[in-house]
Amino acid sequence: DQAHGQQGTFSPGFGCSIAAAVQASCSACPFFARHVVTTGRGDVVELIDVLYNEEKQKMYLVMEYCVCVLQEMLASAPDAKMPLFQAHKYFVQLIDGLQYLHGQGVIHNDIKPGNLLVSLDDMLKISDFGVAEKLEPFAMDDTCTKGQGKTPFG
Repeated sequence: DQAHGQQGTFSPGFGCSIAAAVQASCSACPFFARHVVTTGRGDVVELIDVLYNEEKQKMYLVMEYCVCVLQEMLASAPDAKMPLFQAHKYFVQLIDGLQYLHGQGVIHNDIKPGNLLVSLDDMLKISDFGVAEKLEPFAMDDTCTKGQGKTPFG
């Protein structure tokens, strides 16, 4: 099911492309408008749709198209290194993103190059919030209770 109550249209592995799923999902329920989240720094994340898998108890967010995963970019670079200016640019964007998430009380718990996407406009996007947790606003401390992600870069 989708978050807006309509039947989901995307089944991974059944020959349906992401683009087709997004189009079908948005056209099947035209009253569901795209949602844009703007951070305090003016960075934008476009949320196109939300799908929920009742059986797996998982929520999937369909976001704007990103051209690559940072891990793939590193793997294709000479000596698996990128130029310092580019690494600095992405690092600053990562820190800004984490600062925003932490300000919202969200701890990602699995930051790694495989969970960092690069958009068409060369902006870093943090993805895969599968092991993220929301801190209680009035808790005595900021202890995370969930286990962290896989082994480093796993």
